[in-house]
Amino acid sequence: MATFVTYATTSGESGTPTTSIAISAFNAVAGNLICVHWSGVGTPSGVPTDTAGNTYTLIRNFLDTGSALNIYTWYAKNISGNASNVITINYSSGGYSSARAVQYSGLHLTTPLDTSTQDIFTANTSFTTASFNTAGAGVIVDFWGASGVDFTVGANYTKRGFNYTGGMQDRITSGALTGTTSSITTASSTAYCSSIASFLDSATNITVSPSAVTGSFATSAPAVTGTANITATALSGSFATQSPTVSGDANITATAISGTFSMPTASVQTPDAYVSPSAITGTFSMPNPVVVISEVNVTVNPSAQTATFSLPSSTVAIVQSITVSPSFLIGTFSLPSSIITGDKWQNKFTTASGTWNNKY
Repeated sequence: MATFVTYATTSGESGTPTTSIAISAFNAVAGNLICVHWSGVGTPSGVPTDTAGNTYTLIRNFLDTGSALNIYTWYAKNISGNASNVITINYSSGGYSSARAVQYSGLHLTTPLDTSTQDIFTANTSFTTASFNTAGAGVIVDFWGASGVDFTVGANYTKRGFNYTGGMQDRITSGALTGTTSSITTASSTAYCSSIASFLDSATNITVSPSAVTGSFATSAPAVTGTANITATALSGSFATQSPTVSGDANITATAISGTFSMPTASVQTPDAYVSPSAITGTFSMPNPVVVISEVNVTVNPSAQTATFSLPSSTVAIVQSITVSPSFLIGTFSLPSSIITGDKWQNKFTTASGTWNNKY
């Protein structure tokens, strides 16, 4: 679960030209995530650097037309630790500037970034961002930029701090959010902007829904202890997930595939595993999965298949049953070398004119 660890900041001197700014030292804990926000006049020279030698990736940058400040947000994942970590941002000569950093534990080590968005507002005393969606449990980090006017935190958020040209609030979430927003109020009218980034827990629900894919779609090594929902529709290129580890429900649905849908080297420990490709004219495969299931079911439902559907070299330990239901099979369906503890497969199919490999 995402957990707030530290917030650190510093501010450049108002109107004094400078080419570097350093955030106050803080204890950076190995494996955590740091998100950095800079607002000021001028342009950063590359990405931030820190004492621990972490690598920062740009999330987004834009010009806030209300305050005439440039806004930059970066993050570093699975960080190296340092008990007195200082983040430095170099930039072209300017005047007003400030920077802030926030650190979290419990976020995904390899693919934490979920979504990002920005909003620019004219002078007012109440601000609400456009709605946005998140894919699962984690944290929403919202940096607000302005010129000298502090803010009051919005509903569902926690304020972490403010200094001259900006501040920050966040929201720890327990699941995916649809159409959510972030808001603040101010005591006096001013122009404001918002730069949002959301990050996923190391253990979360992940939903991947490519539609009408004509090239290549890939997810790399997610670790999921919630629900993995992977849906591909009208796929004419390649869809692949690499080395996922799932210990929740694994729901994999592919529709109208004329290319390749694959989940290589999957390790699935799940209450229920569902694999439902439909209208396949290319290849659907889950090579070398290890499915360990207790007192539940595995369901595999290929439909209208004209090519190949396979789950080779499976090792399946199950208490109840496996149901395999190919329909209108005119290609090949196989689950070779499976080991099953519990009930045998229940074979259900119609108009199967291809190859049906029945293993017990």
